[in-house]
Amino acid sequence: MLYVIRCSSLAVWQQQALKKLTANDSVVFSEDGVYLLRNGISTNSATLYAVKQDCTARGVKFAQAELINYEQWVELSTHHQHWLNW
Repeated sequence: MLYVIRCSSLAVWQQQALKKLTANDSVVFSEDGVYLLRNGISTNSATLYAVKQDCTARGVKFAQAELINYEQWVELSTHHQHWLNW
């Protein structure tokens, strides 16, 4: 499943859900969601991505997620049958 996180804070249930993701899951942080990466995100084995343009616009720098552009995000979305937007 592809999770898209656009908000700068997560509810407790969302934080717990991220901890249960598997290697088949991917998480894309975009818009204000990139702020979450400053403090670190806890997942078991999901692949983390962040939209480079959103990180640059907000001055967010980190090493936890792979930076992608919008074209790469579209490509990633074609590999996942289901999406969940937060």
